[in-house]
Amino acid sequence: TFTHGFFPAYAQSAFNVPLWTMAVEVQFYIILPIAGFVLYYMSRKMSRVGRRNLIVGSIVASAALSLIFRAIVYKHTSAIQDLEVAIVYARNAIGCAGGFALGIGIALAKIEGVRPSRLASSGFILLSIGCCAWIAASGAQTSNLYGVHVAYDFVCAIAAAAILFGVGLGDFPELHT
Repeated sequence: TFTHGFFPAYAQSAFNVPLWTMAVEVQFYIILPIAGFVLYYMSRKMSRVGRRNLIVGSIVASAALSLIFRAIVYKHTSAIQDLEVAIVYARNAIGCAGGFALGIGIALAKIEGVRPSRLASSGFILLSIGCCAWIAASGAQTSNLYGVHVAYDFVCAIAAAAILFGVGLGDFPELHT
């Protein structure tokens, strides 16, 4: 049923551990059209700016709820041996929503024709470098660091989004190839 990411016991008796990625993908194939229909229904009578604000608000809310969900999961992880269970449990459509929300945000910016200036693009590139440095530094940790586990995947997504947005959509024509 591709719902195994919602059950912590899956980590201890996994029949094929990498299948968590397939479950997240299938969950989003189901959730995204439903969410799109709900947003469309809610925004039918709104202006273009109102619709855009609703979508941006939904993106921010999705990212925030994702981090809150992950924080709750990791808060209830008491021992390092339970960390594997928490990692799997946090990787489902809810736990990974922050990364997907960033991707949808970039797609929205592309559709809207947003092109950051050279200064803004440089900021996004510096943000991505900072995120990559944080990822490298936190990857060396072996203890149960609450903040690292809650934000790790989201910071990875921010790094990728900053690179895509800063380089891909920014005012750096020499890097667009």
